[in-house]
Amino acid sequence: MAFIEDMRSEGHAVESTCPVLTGHGCSVAARTYRSWRQANLPVADRTDAARNS
Repeated sequence: MAFIEDMRSEGHAVESTCPVLTGHGCSVAARTYRSWRQANLPVADRTDAARNS
């Protein structure tokens, strides 16, 4: 997941990074990444995200 975070910080979309990882034998769906990220956000960030959606 750290690799996807690094790619996002460089401006790459999760949707374009996940297929590259899958091609290298590390199958991660964008939905799986987002679920992991949401579960690992601090409570304040989750609250802010819920308000903004």
